[in-house]
Order: sequence, then structure tokens, then C-alpha cells
Amino acid sequence: QVVTTASECQVVRTFYTRKYFTVGKPAHYWIDEAVQIFITPGRKDDVILARPIQYDGCYNDNYSFNREISIKCTVGRMSRNYSYNIRPYLSTAEVVYPYRRVIPELKRNGYGKVINEVPTYKTIRALLDKPHIETIVKAGRVDILRGLDEDDINKYWPQVKMLIRHKYNPTDFTLWRDTVKLADDLELDTHSPKYILPEKLTDMHDLLSRRYTEALEREKKEKTTNGNGWYRKVHGNLLMVVIEENGMRIAPLQTKEEFVEEGRKMKHCVATYFDRKGCLILGVRTTEGKRLATVELSERDFSITQCRCQCNNQPERFNEICAVINSHRMDFIKASKRK
Repeated sequence: QVVTTASECQVVRTFYTRKYFTVGKPAHYWIDEAVQIFITPGRKDDVILARPIQYDGCYNDNYSFNREISIKCTVGRMSRNYSYNIRPYLSTAEVVYPYRRVIPELKRNGYGKVINEVPTYKTIRALLDKPHIETIVKAGRVDILRGLDEDDINKYWPQVKMLIRHKYNPTDFTLWRDTVKLADDLELDTHSPKYILPEKLTDMHDLLSRRYTEALEREKKEKTTNGNGWYRKVHGNLLMVVIEENGMRIAPLQTKEEFVEEGRKMKHCVATYFDRKGCLILGVRTTEGKRLATVELSERDFSITQCRCQCNNQPERFNEICAVINSHRMDFIKASKRK
């Protein structure tokens, strides 16, 4: 990618490169442009120019480089145009051209502090539109952008400001976010440093997790199984996907009772995920029934969001578990589309 300017527009240009080898001959290099995105401050829509796309399966887009670049659409936030919102395949430090030209608005909002930290287009659009992101960047807290997604930053903005103000650096942002959510669910004071900036984050998370699990158990005695019916309705055929491979059985948790039991046995806060939309929780066991890990899948693309064993540690068979689940990703995609 090349970051440059055109008049008052910020431009992100994406190129596709190849290198061919033939024995006894010099290497042959080939490069061509795939996409241009024109971003104008003060406008909601971005103008996209690109080669025509030939769709190839669920994950790959092939560009027709024998046809000319033309205007494809003008759309804000790229919400419906993931094919054009390209993140370089390697880390941005390696594949974004190091010499950049940026418009004055981006310089003013702190772009120079994050050029190698987060995706190029996402960074530019966020810095132009979202004061929260500008505040984080100017405070030098790029770790917050890496550790939390935009929805979490917006939802817990008062707590994020506490991180910045007190120079608090969580060792695990996922754990910190879950601790804040636990305090919120338990109706505790989420503006108190006691819960938001604990001296020992893991201990506070475990304490609130136990309290939440106890509260769920009390609620379980008072309510019927209507909640399980809601859960089955929301996740549908995804609950039927079972993977048995490499001496492991990987299956979605089915009921609130299973969530509570999983949280108690594994000593983490998975019970709080029962009514969380957009994610599917899997239990990983050996064929003999020994618990190995708890896995969170994003229902947006069925990628692995978290994979934890007891006390939120990384499982010994972490790479193997992730590889097996990723190899069956299409099973989840097909189940989500099946009526």
C-alpha cells in the first residue's frame, strides 16, 4: 500500500505484486494497482476506484488486471465493501511504503504515532471521524487500539479515559474488558479504580467471575428454562456442529447450565458469555472427557477470538486446537446458512 494525497483528499493505493522464477533466468517482477480509495475530511462517503472483481469462494477475491480501474462506489465506512478495504497481508510495517504524504487534518490528529500499528484505512477514517480515537492516539496509548475494538472503546469510554489518565497498562486487554463487564453486570461502581484499575487484574477478574457465577446459580433456581430456548433459537444449527479429531471432541456449549459448569471447572468468566450475541462458545475435551480449553468464535467470520484453559491461561495444545477448529471453519459457515 502507498499512502499519499491528491488535492485535499487522502488517498490509499493498493498494489498487487508477484515474482516469477525460472531456472537459469533472472527473476521476473510484476506489479499492478488493484484499488484506490479517496478519503475527504468532512464527508461521510469515500470514493473507491478499483479493478473488476472475480469472486473465488468465500474468502478470496481475484482482480481482473487486464481491465481498467473505474469508480465502483461511494460508501461510508466500507461497511459493505470488504473486498476493497484491504489490509496488507504481512504486518503493516513491512508492506506499507515507508514514505507517506498525509493531509494536514491527519497530521493534526496524530496519524504519525500510529502508522505502523493498525490497518491503514481504518486508522485514517477513525482519526478523521472519531474524537475518542484521536484522544487515545495523542495520549500515546496505541496499545489500547490494539487491545480493544471500536465497539468496546465506545461502550467503555469513561473507563478507557481512566486507563489513560492513570497510565494503567493491562497485561491482557481482553481480561480487562471482561472485568469491566463483570463489574457492570454485577451493578458495581464502574467508575471506581478498585474494579477498573486493580493492582492485580487476574485476581479481581477471578473474584468478580465467582460472584457472577454465584448470581447466575441463584437466578437459575428462580427461573425456568426459557433462557435455554432463547439460546437455541439464536444460534440454531451452529449448536449441532461437533468436531472429533486428534483425540479431541469440540462442541458448542448448549445450555446456561453448561456455561455455569464450564466457568466453575475452568475458573474463568465464560458464564457471562451466555447471553452475548455475535459469538459462539465451544468446549474442547479429550475423548475421555477431560476439559482442555474453552474457545470463543466470532459469528461474523467464525475466526477464533479467544482460546483459554483454566484460570484464563493458554492451553498446552493451543496451536493444535486452533488448527483443528480453523480446518473445520467451513462447517460452521454452512451451518449458519442452513435453515
